[in-house]
Amino acid sequence: MKNLKLLLVEDDKMLCTIFEMFILEMGHELIGIYQTAENAIEKCEETLPDIAILDIHIGGSINGIEAAKIIQEKYHIPIIFLSGDTENETLSEADKIFCKVFLAKPIYKSTLNIAMSIAQLNNCFAEIPQNNLIELDLLIQDLNEPALILSANKIIKVNQKATELLKFSHENEIVNREIFDFICSESIPRFKEVYSKLSNHRLLLEYFKIKLINSENETISRGITFSFIQNIKNDFTILNIDKS
Repeated sequence: MKNLKLLLVEDDKMLCTIFEMFILEMGHELIGIYQTAENAIEKCEETLPDIAILDIHIGGSINGIEAAKIIQEKYHIPIIFLSGDTENETLSEADKIFCKVFLAKPIYKSTLNIAMSIAQLNNCFAEIPQNNLIELDLLIQDLNEPALILSANKIIKVNQKATELLKFSHENEIVNREIFDFICSESIPRFKEVYSKLSNHRLLLEYFKIKLINSENETISRGITFSFIQNIKNDFTILNIDKS
């Protein structure tokens, strides 16, 4: 992923410090932190950030969702929403913004990384052709962590880091297999629970712990980020795995 300019609207000072640390560690630029959406909108006009990160329930005369509408109408900038509130009403309102990703607090570096990658898809503001996986494949190949693309439960793309993590010599040994071939039986119910939840609100990213199985039948305990690709008709999802 190229170096990005990011703008943050958040009034939690501790969270702002964490975001700044994550963004700098990933080699990106945080061009401003704002406590009101109004100030952020003015800054967007001046700097045209690559992504605007907005707390949904930010103080001021307009909230994060209303600010996102203005930012996208005027400047065509992808949005990452932040909130500790994942109730259906909030998600339904956020879902009205087309090019967006939703991060539920607390925030993890790995979820922020994949959220930024998804938001930066070249055709974020247009639907991806149904059978075109080129951009999605490039996305996971560019990630620093192991990652797979799923269609329903079938693995259709995998990057080299995931191939190595699962101790296979070539990705063709993984592609076209069921994801459940690589998940411990005790972790399958949790995986299915998250899948069902996210299929209802495709903008959400979920981070959770899981136990994987490699080719040597060894158990690997990792955190994973699971997300649907919202601007595509098929049920394509990305599974991003912590490096350690």
